[in-house]
Amino acid sequence: MRKGIILLAILSALSSAFAQVDMHCHAVTDAYRSFITDHGAALDEGLPLPQWSAEAQVAFMDAAGIEVAMLTMPAPQPYFGNEAEAAAACCKYNNACADLSVHYPGRFRFCAALPLPDVEAAIREAVYALDTLHADKEAYEHHPQTPHFKNYKERTANMVKSLRLPDTSPVAGRLKY
Repeated sequence: MRKGIILLAILSALSSAFAQVDMHCHAVTDAYRSFITDHGAALDEGLPLPQWSAEAQVAFMDAAGIEVAMLTMPAPQPYFGNEAEAAAACCKYNNACADLSVHYPGRFRFCAALPLPDVEAAIREAVYALDTLHADKEAYEHHPQTPHFKNYKERTANMVKSLRLPDTSPVAGRLKY
């Protein structure tokens, strides 16, 4: 009996060690869908934004053996010429993702959406998302390597008119994981 319990504990630990993680899951919240639709951009990527719900996503994850999904903002990005509006849309989206990570503990983590091309607003939102909402540091490290992000970077490269890298103190010391 004792050997069976020990074996069960070992198997349980091994299954946790090899958990499947979806590192790039687009959470198409109702609010974001409305925002994009209101701007006439629902088909900007060539396909309509899919219907999405946390409940359906968790059911899919369970069926596929996925333990946790890293939520990211779907395309198109929320910049339509109004930087303040884009910043508000990103903040609202990030708060929704943070709520999902609280309501579904251990199932959802998120990479915060940033309101580019407004670099100052993007920095403020990154700090808020990391320090207050507890956005996932691993997502920030992984996301720039994804084909989706590389495509986005290529398509938006002409938006950068100039780049200045000021000396600054790192945010990492203030991060909460």
